[in-house]
Amino acid sequence: MAMVRACRSPRAPGNSCEQAKGDGHRPPGGSGFDWRIGYVPGVEIAVVPRATATGNALQVRFLDQRAPLWGQVAQLLVLAPGRYRVSGQARLHDLRNDRGLQWMLSCADNGRPLGASARLRGNMPWRGFAFDVQVPAQGCGAQWLSLRLAWRIPAEQWADGRAEFTDLRAVRLAAGRY
Repeated sequence: MAMVRACRSPRAPGNSCEQAKGDGHRPPGGSGFDWRIGYVPGVEIAVVPRATATGNALQVRFLDQRAPLWGQVAQLLVLAPGRYRVSGQARLHDLRNDRGLQWMLSCADNGRPLGASARLRGNMPWRGFAFDVQVPAQGCGAQWLSLRLAWRIPAEQWADGRAEFTDLRAVRLAAGRY
């Protein structure tokens, strides 16, 4: 799975994307800016080769039971203050959960949510997703990008099916490009 890349605006001269760590061809190590993948009852989480493209994908398979997925799949980022578009590719295979699965960016310092993707569920071929966030100038020196079921109470933790993700990135938006 490609690591999250922090990029300058795609329209900016000299645009570049720098991977936070790794080339996506090694398993996550769980330290520093690498992906952290923790144990979640009722969920199998793996980095797998993509069948129809190069690179790897994060595969999350729910086992038809309660699955308290709430940030056990995460990567620490240090984005400078400003506006960003967080995006990636997702594929869903009969993903069933009342409230859906979503990516969230939050401040590491205080847990303040900065933004979240649309909730994903059902079936979907490889398709892009994106959400915009504003990283504040103070109180948010680092951020967590994490994958979560959008549950509020334990009864909403039940999930079944599979989701795959790849090409995650955070691109800084040019002023006025919202």
